[in-house]
Order: sequence, then C-alpha cells, then structure tokens
Amino acid sequence: MQPDEKTLDTIRKIASLHATKEEAAAFLEVSKPTLNKFLSDYKKAGDAWEIGEGQGKLNLRRMQMKAAEGGSATMLIWLGKQLLGQKDITQRVEVGKPGEFAELEDMSDADLAAIARGSSSGVIAPENGAPRSSKLH
Repeated sequence: MQPDEKTLDTIRKIASLHATKEEAAAFLEVSKPTLNKFLSDYKKAGDAWEIGEGQGKLNLRRMQMKAAEGGSATMLIWLGKQLLGQKDITQRVEVGKPGEFAELEDMSDADLAAIARGSSSGVIAPENGAPRSSKLH
C-alpha cells in the first residue's frame, strides 16, 4: 500500500507550517509513532515532509524579504546580520581609572564635550577590541 496524493499533499502542507510531528499526528488523527513509521516506511511520504519543510522556509524568507523591501528597519537589520555578516559595534570611551569604560551612546552631552576638549582621556575602544587612542572632534 502506498500513500495517496491527497495524503502526500496534506503532509506537505502541514510540514510547510513547521508543525511538530506531534501536531501533524494530531491533525491526521494518528499517533506520533504511527506518523513517524509512515514517514520512514514510505519514501514518498518522507520526501513530502522534507519538501513541505523546505517550502515553509522559502515562504518565510519571502515574507522577510518583502518586509525588508517595505522598509521594516528591524527586518533590514536582522537580515543584514544573518545574510551579510553585519554586526552591532558599540564604541566605548575610557573614563576615570585605566580600564574603566563607558559606552558613548550612554554619555551626556557634557561628558562628550569634555572628551572633545581633551579634558578626558579620549581613549575609544570598540566593544570587541583593544583600546585605541583617539580624540573626538
């Protein structure tokens, strides 16, 4: 006995939603072990599950790209990090004792002005790097 096309189509659709095997089994009104056995015993059924998962991923990626193309800043940033290897870089400035740093974005205008005038150490360090001496102008 082989799975019919209607069953294979249903399996593809369920997998494309990234349903768990437990959820798929409940939808199909069978036990999870029965579903797993069916997917492993019938190559067409197992392939339908894999194809459905792939189609679901592609649909999700399509929606993400559409959101990015629509100007979603959050999606643009996330996709940039995932696909282009972009990352956040936090700049810090040494304050007070050597080795004590504050993030530039958290500093007040007065603190930044003091660094620019040279009345502070003016040592800027990227988040994941060694400090480098620099004056803010």
